[in-house]
Amino acid sequence: MSFVALILLVFISSCAVKTWQVEGPSLLSNGLSIKVDTKAWSYSPSNLTSYVLPVYLEIKNLSKEPVKVSRDDIYLIDDKGNQINPLEPRDVLALVQRSYGSGISLGFGYYSYPFGVWWHPYYYFPPSTEVYPDIINYAFTFGTIESQAVLKGFVYFPKPQAESLTLKVKAHSFKLKREEK
Repeated sequence: MSFVALILLVFISSCAVKTWQVEGPSLLSNGLSIKVDTKAWSYSPSNLTSYVLPVYLEIKNLSKEPVKVSRDDIYLIDDKGNQINPLEPRDVLALVQRSYGSGISLGFGYYSYPFGVWWHPYYYFPPSTEVYPDIINYAFTFGTIESQAVLKGFVYFPKPQAESLTLKVKAHSFKLKREEK
């Protein structure tokens, strides 16, 4: 019995999902309030974290001047010093879209009543592509944040293989640590 329990334990631990935890609180400096959440994705597709790392950002401009946030202002640095730039939402969409093939199949067999031989064509419906508008609708929109305004949404990164990451947002750093769920 203990052997079966050991095998089950090994199987369960190998299936553990690894997520990223932000270390430290939201950041408030230079007139910007920045909130980072790596576990906020609850939209369609539900398995998006299997393909990419969606990072929710909420940047509030508390200063009197507009602040510009461009794609170059947000990136990851892994524990080996590699820089990981964000993906375009349309590229993420292309990653997760699945299409189903179509085809025609003919069957031939023997049936004894009322006729001896039969055939029946099978037609598969044309390919359908799953559409995930949430990837686009909830994406972070880069641009200028006016005074007292908020820009928020998801920034998508290629799935990192590192044990620790540093998220850079407008020269502010957030430590991300891998954890098992």
